[in-house]
Formats: sequence, structure tokens, C-alpha cells
Amino acid sequence: QGYTTSIYEGEIKSIKVDKCGLQPGLCEGSIILAQKGGQETPLNIRVGTWMKRGDRLLTIDELQVGERVKVQTFRLPGDANPRAAIVEFTHAD
Repeated sequence: QGYTTSIYEGEIKSIKVDKCGLQPGLCEGSIILAQKGGQETPLNIRVGTWMKRGDRLLTIDELQVGERVKVQTFRLPGDANPRAAIVEFTHAD
């Protein structure tokens, strides 16, 4: 109980994969999102995070620096960074 939710929108500036499971799609890590105004926000990507481009589900290792995304996040008490729940791909303005 006591989590908060936020939506972040911007361009993926960096991707870090921390660890992977034995099967494809079991990787987790984090991305840094460059938002309008220059703010950079680290977001954790856990196994099972919903990432969709068109009709295709993706995993963290398929993300690319420079892609524009909208990320719905939640943060539990004690979390250093927000955790991505849903990553949607957007187009440049």
C-alpha cells in the first residue's frame, strides 16, 4: 500500500541491462529518459514490463536509444527510481 503513479514521456537516452534469466524476455534493467526541458529520468524495467510497438510485444534488449516513448510508472515506498509498468512508442512531434 502507498505507491504512487506517474507518466513520463521522452526519448530513450540510454539502456542498461542488469541481469537476464535463462529464457529470452527475462532481462531486467533500466533506461534513462530525456524529457522536454532537458530533465533526465531513470526508470527501472523489470521482467514482465508491458512494452509494445504496434502489435508486437518487446523486451528491454529490443529497445533502442533515440526511440520516443511514453511510460506509465509506479513507485513503491523505498524505491529509488520509478518502475515502468507500460512502455508505449510515440512519434516525434
